Amino acid sequence: MPNVVKGSKQNQMVVVPHRPWLKPMLVAAFIGAVSLAAMLGVYIGREDATRDQVATTEENQRLRADLARANSDLSSLRSDIAILDRSRMVDQRATEEAQVTINSLRSRLTQLEQDISFYRQVMAPESDDQGLVIGEAVINAGEAANQFSYQFVFRQQGQQDNVLEGQAEITIRGRHLDENVSYSLAQLATPQLDETLEVSPITLRFRYFQNVEGEIYLPEGFQPELIEIAARSLRPIEKAVSMNFNWIVAGAL
Repeated sequence: MPNVVKGSKQNQMVVVPHRPWLKPMLVAAFIGAVSLAAMLGVYIGREDATRDQVATTEENQRLRADLARANSDLSSLRSDIAILDRSRMVDQRATEEAQVTINSLRSRLTQLEQDISFYRQVMAPESDDQGLVIGEAVINAGEAANQFSYQFVFRQQGQQDNVLEGQAEITIRGRHLDENVSYSLAQLATPQLDETLEVSPITLRFRYFQNVEGEIYLPEGFQPELIEIAARSLRPIEKAVSMNFNWIVAGAL
């Protein structure tokens, strides 16, 4: 029994079995548990990553399929738009060509009506108005903006067994820079206006009718308003006639 000092505090003692192998065993168990937990964590992480990878792959495949469908729809829409554009261009061209044809037919119809009216007058029975007659004046647009063609008709009423001889003067009157101006056909016969040109009367010689035809070029800024025709026959009878026509371009809408 151990020595005990009288009056001192004594602690209770517990006697345990002596097991020197227990501590290493507990350490080994702890290390094993930690290793198992780590391995389990790695396994669970791999499973989660595999599931995420599978889900991502499926999502990518779905997105690729959607992209392919969108590209196909886009290509189809582009094709439809191209077809519609070509169809619109064809329709527009057909409309323009039809309008040109309509305008041409209208102009031709007007010309035919004028021709019929003229030939009716030529072949009509004699009237009180004998000798030289001014038939008509027709103005048509040319290729250039200021270019025009003209046709003036003179005919003989009655006395058609004899050749009519005479002269005519034709003047285009209008405004330029707010001033009244006039030009002869000869002065307007070239693209460059020649105001110094000496004007000679137009010679008339025919039995039934005579067309006076040609082209004129209007000066820039000149606005024609009136065509003034003055003619005189010398034989078979002497007669002076004059007539004014408004400047109207045939076929103009």
